[in-house]
Amino acid sequence: MIAARYPLLELTSTDYPDRTLRNVRDSDGTLILYTRVLSGGTRLTAELCRREHKPLQLIDAARVSPACAAQTAAEFVARGAIRVLNVAGPRQSGWPGAHAFSCEVVGRLLALARADAEAGRH
Repeated sequence: MIAARYPLLELTSTDYPDRTLRNVRDSDGTLILYTRVLSGGTRLTAELCRREHKPLQLIDAARVSPACAAQTAAEFVARGAIRVLNVAGPRQSGWPGAHAFSCEVVGRLLALARADAEAGRH
C-alpha cells in the first residue's frame, strides 16, 4: 500500500506502454541504464523520449562504472535543470545485475545532489 502523503493518480490502463509514456511525459528527463543494446520496453522508453522531445541520457553499464554513470547522470540533471527524473532500464530478468548497478548509480546520484545542495549549488 502506498502512503496517502504521495500524490499519486492510478492509471486506468494496465498496458505497460501507456505507463511508460506517462512516465516520460510526467518527468523533465529520462535516464536509461542498460547494457549493450536497447530492447523491449527500454527501447520503447527511448523512442517515446525522442517522440515527446524530452531530454534523454543513455548509460551503457557495460562501458562505465557506477561512479562514472552517476557523474554523467548528475551532469545531465544539472544541464537540463531536471527536477523530476525518470529512471528506466531493463528488468533484472533481462539484465542480471540491473538492480545492483541501478541502486548504486541512483545512490551515488543522490549523494552528489545532496553535496551540491549543502554547498549551495542547486
